[in-house]
Amino acid sequence: MTKGFDKMKGRKMLAMNVKAARALRDWSQEMLAEKAGISRGSVAGLESCQNSALADSVGAIGHAVGVPQHVLLMPPKDALPLLLAAAGLENG
Repeated sequence: MTKGFDKMKGRKMLAMNVKAARALRDWSQEMLAEKAGISRGSVAGLESCQNSALADSVGAIGHAVGVPQHVLLMPPKDALPLLLAAAGLENG
């Protein structure tokens, strides 16, 4: 493992951003999974930090919620304005 890399921190950021993107749209895990073309278990695993993410899954979720996949990997404070904009909501 690369020195200084905290895989749980990355998983937590992804989990927070996926949950936020889903909540902003009032989607269930099942709805997001259907729109992203992945299983509900994959969404649940990402949101609970139990599963590591495949690039394909992150890309599919990003596409489903209207943001580039890298937004889902950003610190939540940086991702939130982009998630809000993609959901058609304003921050504030």
